Amino acid sequence: MNDTNFGSIIRRRIIFLAIILFISVIAFRLFNMQILEQPAYSTKADENSVKPIYQTAPRGVFFDRNYKVLVGNKPSFTLRITPAEYDIKLTPFLEAILGVPEGYINRILKQNEQMSKYIPRRIAKDVNFKVIAWYEENSSKLPGVDYVIETQRDYSFGIMGAHMFGYSKEISSGLLQQRRNEYSMGDEIGFSGIEKTYEDILRGQKGIQYVLVDSHQKTIGKYKNGEEDKSAIKGYDLVLSIDKDAQRVAEEAFKDKRGALVAIEPSTGEVLAFVSAPEFNLQDFATVTSNEIWNKLNSNKDKPMFNRATMSIYSPGSTFKMLSALAALEEGIIDTNYRVSCGGGFQFGDRFFKCLHVHGSVNVTTAIEKSCNTFFYQLVLKIGLDKWAEYSSRFGFGKKSNIDIPEESPGILPTRKYYDKAFGVDRWPKGILVSLGIGQGELSVTPLQLAQYAALLLIMENLQSRTS
Repeated sequence: MNDTNFGSIIRRRIIFLAIILFISVIAFRLFNMQILEQPAYSTKADENSVKPIYQTAPRGVFFDRNYKVLVGNKPSFTLRITPAEYDIKLTPFLEAILGVPEGYINRILKQNEQMSKYIPRRIAKDVNFKVIAWYEENSSKLPGVDYVIETQRDYSFGIMGAHMFGYSKEISSGLLQQRRNEYSMGDEIGFSGIEKTYEDILRGQKGIQYVLVDSHQKTIGKYKNGEEDKSAIKGYDLVLSIDKDAQRVAEEAFKDKRGALVAIEPSTGEVLAFVSAPEFNLQDFATVTSNEIWNKLNSNKDKPMFNRATMSIYSPGSTFKMLSALAALEEGIIDTNYRVSCGGGFQFGDRFFKCLHVHGSVNVTTAIEKSCNTFFYQLVLKIGLDKWAEYSSRFGFGKKSNIDIPEESPGILPTRKYYDKAFGVDRWPKGILVSLGIGQGELSVTPLQLAQYAALLLIMENLQSRTS
């Protein structure tokens, strides 16, 4: 009996002590959390209601050589969706408000589904104020939807310059993987033209603003009075060699036409005007480009997206005769007294190469003035393929000019190696060389290369005039 009572007393004391200890621990934790650690938990609570808003940096402005604006920036509203908070039942309403086709929002969300669902996706840029007003009235019923004020390109300065300026667009997931340390999902990146070449200095640095939001994600104030906010830093401006007035005249001349124009200042090599026609409207790329616009541009038989000034290649024709003449004179193969009799063409092997007229006896000067094919058919044979190709290369043919527009073709400059590959080593017909003398055959150049060639010839003429 006593042992049993003794055991019962011991057990009761142990249980009583355990209860006292448990209560003490709970009391201590409550005291610690509510009194001692209250500032830290308060800060943590604030952070849970803090929303970071990233601000895109305005891209650098393009100026012409006289500091006239060519491409600028303007503010615009961008509507976004954060997938983690978004209710897909809202999609039909949003698409109706935005006036976009059914499935538009789902397509954008699916394109970026591999990225974190907590990162906002841009679904509409340059949204009109009526949509923003509607959002403000209904924001509490639109979880995961918000908007930010960003800048977009402004092309309202009187010229187009589509193939020269190029455009920027939202970075692709593939490119984002390569440049994750520099860009985030939704960032714009230069995609073509000057926008692409100078992307690193044009894009500037993003800013960030921290705001306090309530349970409905509605902004209720700044976080820490904006002490931790960082302002966006605008990208560097570019002063181009383009003359705005010359560019406008060139674009007007090519309106409703196909072709290309490159105007160069010979003394410096600066490009004063640059046109590829037909052009496309860069304003269509300042916002989210619709499939309708994209398909229309790509299906257009006139290929408005193709940069004819740097990518198209043509036979230069008689413009190339001056190069043959210069090479022959420079190498001492002929002099100004060398003459050829033109009877309306030139017989080479079993083929007769025609001339435009019967010019009679002509020297190099008369041959250029009258564009006598017969003279240059024979002259190029005297020069030989290797020397002819060497001089052609010196004038920039057969290689890229390294103009600051990345979309460029090197053209085709046929050489011995070129023909050996096409026909076999030393098995190519020598009659091929005859056509090269008048800028025909396999020789192909871009409008830009031809403009540079003409500028170089003019410089050489001016130098010759000064020394004579």
